[in-house]
Amino acid sequence: MKANVKKSSNRRLKPALRERLILEEAGRFFAEHGLDGGTSALARRLGISQPLLYRYFPTKEALIERVHAATFRERQDDSLFAVLDDAALPPFERIVAFYRRYIAMHDYQAIRLFLFSSLAGTSLNRAFFEEFQRVILTRIVYALREAFGGAAGEPVTDLEFELAWSLHASIYYIALHRHVHGVPGPDPADLVEFKVRLFFEGARTLMTPAAR
Repeated sequence: MKANVKKSSNRRLKPALRERLILEEAGRFFAEHGLDGGTSALARRLGISQPLLYRYFPTKEALIERVHAATFRERQDDSLFAVLDDAALPPFERIVAFYRRYIAMHDYQAIRLFLFSSLAGTSLNRAFFEEFQRVILTRIVYALREAFGGAAGEPVTDLEFELAWSLHASIYYIALHRHVHGVPGPDPADLVEFKVRLFFEGARTLMTPAAR
């Protein structure tokens, strides 16, 4: 995937606009080339000098951190999480609605950046996983307990987190298959419902009171 970036080194841009353009192109660049992609190549692609790039982002690590935040944290809003708290929806519909929104956010840039960050062993993904488990997977476990008669007030166990991670992994694979393996497959929104339904059938045998 080649970016279409106009050479703008001779144009006077407002600092906020220049920073945004650098950030957007850096996201595409690292998604294509991985975190090993050099800032000199990025600067050439932007049509600016490397010193100018470092004027906005003093280190490559600072740039990657901002790209990571813009790609993951800043794309999220409260409505993404609120759907898991919507008691008007049955647990199954709640989880499907959440993951349909979630998978729509994970485009080519997001899925590849996340994979490259994991392979590079950065602390960014580790922090993201910890927050995701606390904020999202805990809510999913509560929804599963509601669906299958679990104890609502008890702390979430490690096995329950593993169960929720297995659901998340199956949804994550939809984006991985499309944007890394290059196999489009069926519509992601339809696949989400299929994956969650398949998961529920298995979870029913593990989480009902009799099974426990």
